[in-house]
Amino acid sequence: MELIFLGTGAADWKEPKKDGEYRGFTSTLIDGEILLDCTAHTLKRLREMQVDWAQISAVFFTHSHSDHCNPEAAGRLAEARRAAGLSPLKIYGESSWIAHVFTEGEGYWQLSALEPFQEVCLGAYRLLPLPSNHSSDYRLLAGSTGSGPAFKRETTLHYLLQAGGKAVLYALDGAWMLTGTWEALHGRQLDAGVVDCTIGPGHAGDYRIFEHNDLSMVQAMAQTLMAVTPYGPPILRTGAPIVLNHLAKTLHPSQKELDEMLRPPFIAAYDGMSLRL
Repeated sequence: MELIFLGTGAADWKEPKKDGEYRGFTSTLIDGEILLDCTAHTLKRLREMQVDWAQISAVFFTHSHSDHCNPEAAGRLAEARRAAGLSPLKIYGESSWIAHVFTEGEGYWQLSALEPFQEVCLGAYRLLPLPSNHSSDYRLLAGSTGSGPAFKRETTLHYLLQAGGKAVLYALDGAWMLTGTWEALHGRQLDAGVVDCTIGPGHAGDYRIFEHNDLSMVQAMAQTLMAVTPYGPPILRTGAPIVLNHLAKTLHPSQKELDEMLRPPFIAAYDGMSLRL
């Protein structure tokens, strides 16, 4: 399995830093055919890498925020498949919002509404949506009660991705790990973790820790994932990399400084980085 990190930045990357360093919004390409999130930067990076947009067969969205989901960009991928005479683009997202942001029949796509803990099989790939601790303002009117309208609020998602005997936890955006997600990982072994690390070193007390991780939070979770617990053996295999992603422009030093500071198993992702498992 190969993961290519097309974008690795949080929502504050509107423009490059003064020294020219730049990260696009987070998006990851799996084996050249499946996207995790899709934005305008995703298309730009694919073109720079000379990846034919038509070869992207599916997009799985983590949540509806604009730095992860750009419907126009996904539509352009779908049109590339139409022009190439291929089957419609498969688009997956959590059930409260996906069919309201993407309307069936308006684009060359096939929509699938996801629910946490209900696994999706796509050829050789299995993706298990897992709930994450991240804020979303998206709410769907879901009926009414005696006291007024009832809304279903978006559940943001992480994914457990499995293919070819390998397993990866793709955990962004979100702070810590919800209990149900932790329980879903019991008895499994991960070959890599890709985790939200929006907040870098030197920002103790930052208010964003309630929906994003800082480095110390990632390190604390990693310690447990690499340990024997009452629930079984370590979840992270020995030597499994932990890739720090969704790095905020205003809360992290340069890539060079991160590379010098971090020690295995921690790796700071950068745009264009490839991870082969």
